[in-house]
Amino acid sequence: MRIPERRIEEWWKGLETARRYSLKLKEALGRVSVLLHGSYARGDFNLWSDIDLIVVSERFEGLRPLDRYELLPDYPPRVEPLLVTPQEFEEMLGKPAWRQALDRGVILVVDEHGIAVRLREAGLRRVYGLEEVIEKLREIRGGLRSG
Repeated sequence: MRIPERRIEEWWKGLETARRYSLKLKEALGRVSVLLHGSYARGDFNLWSDIDLIVVSERFEGLRPLDRYELLPDYPPRVEPLLVTPQEFEEMLGKPAWRQALDRGVILVVDEHGIAVRLREAGLRRVYGLEEVIEKLREIRGGLRSG
């Protein structure tokens, strides 16, 4: 398998891992938004990269950050969830470091809090839906196989 094909396959696997785990989060937490950010959202991951997720849920309100992890189903290797309340997510958008990180690329895996609208209102440029990214990868995979 050529390097571009392996790269696309790894990206595909990472996105599928994020999707499957997001469905488990939805089942465990109820209403939830899950954002993929970092190197897997940008496509510049390497063999050691984590699958960075921001998980937004009202269920985290009133809980200390470490106690929130007790509400989660076991997560797959390399998945690194950051657990925040909707209000904490809003506060993140006001911090320059987080704005810069999120502006480099966010893939919304599940969005039950209207995060996509909020990110666009905040002026972030690279906000994608998971299905949109998966469709693009299907096109690329097909082109690599036929080329």
